[in-house]
Formats: sequence, C-alpha cells, structure tokens
Amino acid sequence: MTAAIGTAGSPAAGLLVDIRARRGTFTLAVALEVGDETVAIVGPNGAGKSTVLRCVAGLTAPTAGRVVLGDRVLDDVDRRVHVPVEHRDLGIVFQDYLLFPHRSALDNVAFGLRARGWSTRAARDEARTWLARVGLTDQHALRPAALSGGQAQRVALARALATEPAALLLDEPLAALDVQARHHIRRQLRERLAAFDGPTLLVTHDPIEAATLADRLVVLEDGRITQTGTIDDVTRRPRSAWAARLAGVNLYRGRASGGLVALDDGGQLIAAGAPDGDVFAAVPPRAVALFRQHPSGTPRNVWTGVVDGVESYGDRLRVHLAASPPVTAEITPAAAAELDLARAGEVHVAVKATEITTYPQ
Repeated sequence: MTAAIGTAGSPAAGLLVDIRARRGTFTLAVALEVGDETVAIVGPNGAGKSTVLRCVAGLTAPTAGRVVLGDRVLDDVDRRVHVPVEHRDLGIVFQDYLLFPHRSALDNVAFGLRARGWSTRAARDEARTWLARVGLTDQHALRPAALSGGQAQRVALARALATEPAALLLDEPLAALDVQARHHIRRQLRERLAAFDGPTLLVTHDPIEAATLADRLVVLEDGRITQTGTIDDVTRRPRSAWAARLAGVNLYRGRASGGLVALDDGGQLIAAGAPDGDVFAAVPPRAVALFRQHPSGTPRNVWTGVVDGVESYGDRLRVHLAASPPVTAEITPAAAAELDLARAGEVHVAVKATEITTYPQ
C-alpha cells in the first residue's frame, strides 16, 4: 500500500522521499512513498539504489528535494534543513553489518539504547531480550569475529530494532551470507519485518529476496524509477529490459496496428488481440521454438538468427540468439542435442501469435 498524504504534504505515518542527488556525472531523481510496509528498491548495478538509502539515512546530502518521516522533515534543501544521522530515528542494517569488533553481541545491541540515555543495566537487559527474539540467547558474550555470518546479521538487525525506530533501512542485508544460511535467515528476517510497525526500505539485487521480503517493488534504472508495483505487477507486465529479465521474458517495444506490431529496434510480430498504438510485447522463453529447417505448421511468427550464447536454467537450457528481433528460447537438453547448437549456421525461430502478450506503453 502507499502512504496517505496529509495536508502538510508528508505521509500521515510513513516515509516520503522526493530528492535529486548528483555523484560525478550521475544524477539521481527519485520520488516515492513508503507506508507501513516493506518496499524493495531493485535494479541493475549502478542504478542509484544505495544512494537513495544513503540520502534517507542522512549519509549523503541530496542536491534538491526533501525527505520526510511521519511529521518530521529530515531533509529540505530549499529550507536548508538537514537532520544528522544520529537524530533521524532510523534503524539501519548495512551489507557488512558494521558491528563494533571490540564489543560483544550484547553490547553491540545495547549501544543504540545507551546513546539514547538508557542506563547500562537497562540497555543490556533490553539487548538480551532482543537477542533472544532473534535466537541468539547463548551468543550474547561473543564478539563479531566469533559469530557466523548469519549470527552477525541477526545481531545487526536486533541492534537496529532495539531502539524502536520510526523506520528501517536495509542495504543488501543478506548479501554477505552463503546460500545455505541465506534461506534460513531470509525466513527469520521476513518474520521480523512483518512484526515491525513502520516503513521499511530495502535495497537488494536479489529477485528472490525482493519477492519474499517486500510488499512492493520500486525498479530503479539509471537514477530513475521505471516501474513500481507488487512482484506480480512487475513480472506480469515488465516495462523495461531489466524488469523483463527479472520476469524471465523477452520484451519488445513497438507500435501495433491491426494485430501487427512493428518493433522499434527492427522486425515485426503478429500478436493476437494487440491493442492499436504504442505497446510492449512480451514473449516467454518457453513459448519460443527452435528449428534447423523452416518449421511446418501454422506459427504466425518465424524468423532466423544465430546462437550467441547458451546457459543452464534449472533442468533446461536458455539459448540466446542474435536476430531481428533478438530472442531467448528455453529448451530441454534433448532438444539442444537434436539441434546440434555447437554447429554454426542459422536457426529458425517460431512463436505463435497467441503466445505473445501485449499491453500499452
């Protein structure tokens, strides 16, 4: 859900980010709202995902715009408002966790409470409670070097939550974990986020992490938001090449007329029921058939290309073809052997008109 906007132009109980920031020749321009939900910022490397989080955290100053949390203005460039990091009431978990190496797990969690004026005894008692909540009762005396990656992640999360922050910021929180630990910790993190009463902004490059932890996605590319919605919204109707890769489909832009789509980058497709006008055309790789000879039957779309890459995809293979338009097909190893893909030469591509999904740009 999206936060409601009050009369003052800030979320009634959430986070409003409307900023521009420059880093060398790169310009970030982002406007988003986060209510009582987890929103994942996803996109390719270098898109500006971590810069958004650093601006919200107060670690990077925006060059224009504002950041508002509830009824508190954290940044307003025009009014020269900038609240320091330590006064923003945020819980922050970075990719490398940034635990104090000379402090125990208990004192790492207690640190934020002590900084807020709690007595040592009260802070440690509360820290013990939080370590128990994340399953680390027996590790309270260990220093970070003695913790596993999953244990360190849970200490960092407990430290972020112990101060009862108004919002959570998570920057690639599971990236430092091995695959086996990541599955277990992801489930625990989802439970903690579901119990958190406030906005959470998550930066991740992992589509599984985004799908399992977030209520909503914000796709960021080259410093701009290109799509927002649930994981189902984004994967059903991707609006960029990156989102199409996330969804696992071939995505084309073109102009449709009478069911014929003239593609912007060359070639054309016949798509059943295509609305007239500027459209996206999405083709699932499993709907793409490959042949060494021109196919018989009634496929409405047939063109030729050459293989320029093959990769494993579960128990199948994804075959990338240089063609007009370029296309990725998903086939079985048996089909790949029959096609003898290592042999040079043209490959015929066939796609039924009924297998192409079109929607307005």
